[in-house]
Order: sequence, then structure tokens, then C-alpha cells
Amino acid sequence: MHTLRAAILMSALVFAAAASAADNPYAGQQTRSINALSDQEVADYLQGRGMELSKVAELNHYPGPRHVLDQADDLGSGS
Repeated sequence: MHTLRAAILMSALVFAAAASAADNPYAGQQTRSINALSDQEVADYLQGRGMELSKVAELNHYPGPRHVLDQADDLGSGS
């Protein structure tokens, strides 16, 4: 009886862990260098691409990220 109860408990724990992992769309992302960004998103960010920040910047009278990176020498900052 004790063995049956242990087997049922173990099965329930395995099932619960599997269900939990399947419901977590962010599993594994905590190991990224920046948790919220993929490696491609980081590369795009460093190149001034793909972050959709230029519209926000330009509507607030600032240059977009790509423009800043293109003119880094003229602006006196390093990229």
C-alpha cells in the first residue's frame, strides 16, 4: 500500500512539473545575457535596428538610435 501511494505521489509530481513547464513560455530565458532580449535583439539594438525607438525619439525631437550611431564621431561619443 505504501509503495502504491508513493508511486501515485511521484506520478502526480512529475505530471505537475511537466504541466508547469509547458505553461511557461519564458522557460530558459533567464540564462540570457539580457533576460528580456534574444541574442538577435541585442545585436539589432547595438546596430540601432529593430527596436522601434526612432518614432518615439523623433516625435520627442531627438534623433533615432540609428542616426545617433551613424553620427557618433560628430556627436563626440563612441559606439
